[in-house]
Amino acid sequence: ISLANRLNGHWRAWLPTLGLAALLLAGMFGLPAALPLQTAGWVSFIVLLIVPGYFLTAAVTARLNLDGLERAAIALPIGIALLAVPGIYSLTLHKTKDVLLVGWQIMAGLSLVVFVFVRHVRPVGERFAGAPWKANELLLAALLVGAFIYAYPTLATPTMDGDLFTFMAGVSDARMGKPFNLTEPLFGSGLGVFVRSYFNQFPVIWILWSELAHQTPVDLTANVSRPILALWTLLAAYTLGKAAGNGSRSFGLFVAAVQMLLYLAAPFLRADSVAAFFFQRTNADKYTISVTMLPV
Repeated sequence: ISLANRLNGHWRAWLPTLGLAALLLAGMFGLPAALPLQTAGWVSFIVLLIVPGYFLTAAVTARLNLDGLERAAIALPIGIALLAVPGIYSLTLHKTKDVLLVGWQIMAGLSLVVFVFVRHVRPVGERFAGAPWKANELLLAALLVGAFIYAYPTLATPTMDGDLFTFMAGVSDARMGKPFNLTEPLFGSGLGVFVRSYFNQFPVIWILWSELAHQTPVDLTANVSRPILALWTLLAAYTLGKAAGNGSRSFGLFVAAVQMLLYLAAPFLRADSVAAFFFQRTNADKYTISVTMLPV
């Protein structure tokens, strides 16, 4: 009854929750399958990591004065940590993708329950409105959005380095229903490509991402992964800059703009420099994990 009264009295506050919950359920039950590659990749990635991560982030950071961009940035590493629970279980005990999928669905559902409890049933902490945006901040944010849209075709250029292509072979085996790491154990004399990735959950992310998107891991990696991770790299840079600037939104946007310059320069399309080639690997685990963990 109390929950029903809250729904009747504060229905506007429930709209974001209901919208995210609807997106989560739609992604779980096949919505990306009807979408083209780019859209399917974005929707399934957000459903897999960002929505559950955002639910848990809102609960964990309820008493912190964070804006929406900071919460979105933190949602990615929190989503990976949430996924690690069924991920480590499935990788260690040689389970299949179906067990992994059910485990993720359970964890995502629990994150929604925690979010509803903390945000609506028994609110914890204050809801910080944040300082109003200044004209220069709005201008810089608009320039960042425009620059990202301009750089998107370059970021989405279909390309993949050899290491990632080798990694995709293991992911493809799992996608076919084979038990994880059964023929090449994680620990022992047969150490393989999944050893390092066991700790950062990259295989788990790519297996479930391709499963939800109904696309091959190679297509997602070559065409979609770099723009998505570039966006969350920008959010991570903003969060780091704002913290370093003692809560200055302007400095956070400035740090994100410096990162955006690297994407506009597109050094990852060059093959004559080892240092420049590194930027092609914005979707490699060594780069992605370190960058996305910056907000935390």
